[in-house]
Amino acid sequence: MNLNNKFPQISIIIPTYNRMDLLPRAIDSVLIQGFDNFEIIVVDDASTDKTHDIAQNYKNENITFMFLEKHGGAARARNVGIKVAKGEFIAFQDSDDQWLPDKLEKQMAVFEKSSADVGVVYCDMWKVGNGIADEYVSMPRITPENGIIYQQALAGKLMGLGLVSVIIRRECFNKVGLFDEKLQRHMDLELLMRISKYYLFAHIPEPLVKYCLTKNSISLNLNSLLESEKLIFKKYYNDIAGQKGLLGKYLYNIGTLSCQLGQMREGRKYILRALKAVPTNLKFIAAFVFSLFGKKIYRNLIVKKNLFFKKTVKEKNIPVKSTILFVVHTTVIGGAELYLLKVLKHLNKNKFSPVVIVPDDGCLNQRLKQIGVQTQIVALGPFQRKNPFPHIRSIINLFRQIVRYKPLIVHSFTRPAQYYCAWAAKLTRTANICHFHDIINWDDYTKFSKWSVSSADIVIAVSLAAKECLLKGNIQEEKIVVINNGIDPEEISQPADIKKIRMDFNLKEKGLLVAAVGRIVPEKGFDVFIRAAAEVLKNIPDVKFIIVGEEQARLGSSYSYLNNLKLLVKELDIESNLSFTGFREDVLSIIKSVDLLVLSSIMDACPTVILEAMALAKPVVASRVGGIPEMVEDNITGVLFSNGNFQELAKHIIGLLSDEEYRLRLGESGKNKVKKSYLIKEKVCRIEECYNKFLKNMEK
Repeated sequence: MNLNNKFPQISIIIPTYNRMDLLPRAIDSVLIQGFDNFEIIVVDDASTDKTHDIAQNYKNENITFMFLEKHGGAARARNVGIKVAKGEFIAFQDSDDQWLPDKLEKQMAVFEKSSADVGVVYCDMWKVGNGIADEYVSMPRITPENGIIYQQALAGKLMGLGLVSVIIRRECFNKVGLFDEKLQRHMDLELLMRISKYYLFAHIPEPLVKYCLTKNSISLNLNSLLESEKLIFKKYYNDIAGQKGLLGKYLYNIGTLSCQLGQMREGRKYILRALKAVPTNLKFIAAFVFSLFGKKIYRNLIVKKNLFFKKTVKEKNIPVKSTILFVVHTTVIGGAELYLLKVLKHLNKNKFSPVVIVPDDGCLNQRLKQIGVQTQIVALGPFQRKNPFPHIRSIINLFRQIVRYKPLIVHSFTRPAQYYCAWAAKLTRTANICHFHDIINWDDYTKFSKWSVSSADIVIAVSLAAKECLLKGNIQEEKIVVINNGIDPEEISQPADIKKIRMDFNLKEKGLLVAAVGRIVPEKGFDVFIRAAAEVLKNIPDVKFIIVGEEQARLGSSYSYLNNLKLLVKELDIESNLSFTGFREDVLSIIKSVDLLVLSSIMDACPTVILEAMALAKPVVASRVGGIPEMVEDNITGVLFSNGNFQELAKHIIGLLSDEEYRLRLGESGKNKVKKSYLIKEKVCRIEECYNKFLKNMEK
């Protein structure tokens, strides 16, 4: 949809009280936005500066100045603005802050691609002024599996999320109400806590605003902070009281703030309540003991020396990046390799610097270069029992790259790559994450194969079925994290010349096209697809079938699965209706052009091609194996058939091709499921959570 097709789509509220000299800068930073479908509402909260004079300089019909007779605080001023706002979305600017030129455009693009469940989109920011160097501030990143972050919000995970960085759907205010005007501090946090009960939050890991600190900033006022902490604690007490750790944290914060302000008796009362909630917390015990010595000693030891408080680490202008060394064993582009490209595209480059180890200068290496990711070619020889030297040489080569790049983590993105990473990471004492995309029979693998996976610090399973497989291989459950694959809505939305593609396959205007997509390997069960195609053609003779993918030859083997498939096609006499496309860059365009996608895998963990088809509202028929039933709900978001049963597969294909309404219904249901559970940004955030565990350990 065209984002600028309604007026106004966004209402921007700017409350003012002081620093009117900076107000023009704040307004101008909104007016230069690339996205221009907005109104600006400046609410003068009974300021003593010359706001009326400033208003005379802006003769813009999209800017409204409102003047309050009595000062009521920022929360009241924002509420006044919200009540008169006309926009579908509400954004907030402060008179002393600045927006970068592409803030609105980037945040609204996220809303456009997201479901209506996303109520808030927020970004990172620069903290400037007050005599400090510019600091990069990364906002909280919270992406739990169920999508609702209220519990994390109660635990303070949204602390520091600046209101100037958010855009909120108007309906959120209709649902939870406006700002609490009793609060002088944390009114933004408290509002977001209420919203988090019902709506999802989306994060743009990029600084799009400049948050200005001034000497008189209310954010530096401890008295207002203490009163606000007490009000929030009282307001949410019923949700906090049943959680001892959380209860203790709230009581401790109020107690220590009281002591910092010299209210020692009041502070001890709260710290003692915190101790009753969590008697074994050493920090609580120490704070209570020091509070007994009076405010002078307390301030010297607790506040000035910063004992028992988290130290604030000021970041530099450019945040320090941690290198993540990704390792893949092949540059033939299959599902895992395509998914790696998606992950790298959405990885927070302000925090993590990716380097990818590839075995040769193949297709994957070229694609990585195109998206600006640094690569390093390292020969990775196959593991052989009779001759282990090529494998040892690969470990040594990888060892050298780890020493060179000094990564925070070595992330093997394909299971065979973990053979090399396991040893190299151990030798260099580097954290190791193994991405597990497979469903395998451990009896067919050596003890070394099991050890290489179990040696990883974290094993990311792409489905519950993959996790079950890992457990059967005696991989420790506490090491396993389930993070499904995801799709990129931006890629899905790219236009495709469907007419041209269908002409490439000699299709008539209303001809039917059925595709199977994947690496040409036996595990994908393309022989089942071919046999089913022959059965379908007996009933619907004008259907075209295509197999899209490149053969991945087995190392040291002369066997060609692709040749056998071509012989089978010839034997069944369906050469005129079934063709092999080979490797194609335009796979998504092909999927957009088909009437039906088939996946006949013998075993699969979380095939991305199914998610892509579902996201494009294309009906899917897939084998009932591995993690596929987690993705495809039979007769709801697709159709499942018994593994290897080509007659059952043919029956389902005929049924779907004969009923367009049924195809459309399945496609739409699949699309809704992908939007709800399989978006790439959420998955990358969860991968980064794994990285952050090691980053925190390093900082300690």
